[in-house]
Amino acid sequence: TEGGVLTSDLDRIRTTARTMLTAVLSCHDNMSNSGTAARIAAEAIGASRHLPNMATDEFLKCLSRAALEKAAEAAGVRVEVRVKDTRAALIKHLDGSTYVHPNALFRLTEAEVAADQERRNRSREYGNWDDDPDHDTADLENA
Repeated sequence: TEGGVLTSDLDRIRTTARTMLTAVLSCHDNMSNSGTAARIAAEAIGASRHLPNMATDEFLKCLSRAALEKAAEAAGVRVEVRVKDTRAALIKHLDGSTYVHPNALFRLTEAEVAADQERRNRSREYGNWDDDPDHDTADLENA
């Protein structure tokens, strides 16, 4: 707000939302277990579009050989005998574009969505209705 009036500046709203995500939500699945919620919120505001270019020697050196080869194959780059050559070929191939490693994106993987659905199904099966929006608690409160 400025002067008590809500802004309609979408860039400012997105920047503020990203700042809030950084300050409040952790994108890690740990004891707070806010990782999934943080990633869903980040995807909802398009945070993946603001990730830096990862087609750099500095970033690609952090990948294992298998991960680098998988990234190269996905980009249509020939895997070389030496990792160094594969990395250089990938960087050259991606020159002029922005590359973001798929694991860096905020969106949930199909496996994560399936695991969440399974967790919800187990929760309902064992009588924990906290996650069940269709469960009517009014009957319990009036008993």
